[in-house]
Amino acid sequence: MTYATHGLLCRLSLVFIVVLASVTSVLPQELPPKEMTRIKKLEDSLLSPCCYGEPVSRHMSDISFQMRKEITEKVLAGQSDREILDYYKGLYGERVLVEPDGCKKVILYSLPVLISLMGLAVVLLFLRQALNRHSHRMEKGSQEKRIDTRIAEAIRSATDA
Repeated sequence: MTYATHGLLCRLSLVFIVVLASVTSVLPQELPPKEMTRIKKLEDSLLSPCCYGEPVSRHMSDISFQMRKEITEKVLAGQSDREILDYYKGLYGERVLVEPDGCKKVILYSLPVLISLMGLAVVLLFLRQALNRHSHRMEKGSQEKRIDTRIAEAIRSATDA
């Protein structure tokens, strides 16, 4: 084995040990299932403040590891979910929450429904107008056919006489 390969293997082993130590220190295995579930829910409720792209539970940044550790400590200290979420909201702003609080949450979930209903109403109005135009044309067409039939009958009767 060359010196470069040996150095690379040592670095990879060191990175593996550091990551393993971070993960195991964040979620100790001796916690009761109820608290593990609560910790997981809280980690899924907060976005990583370094990029606001992923929940803390899945993000692999240093700040996310630190937040997971703090969340576990706060849960073990007896803080409520609301207290923990409010702490991070005060620290990083509302943007850190996966789901916004209060009125913003209602708007977030009702806006797509309202837009869909408005779109459906526009489509239904368009279809109604198209059907009215089509039925009006059909009425005109049937009137023209009746006139054509009368003219043809008048011509036949005039030629027969």
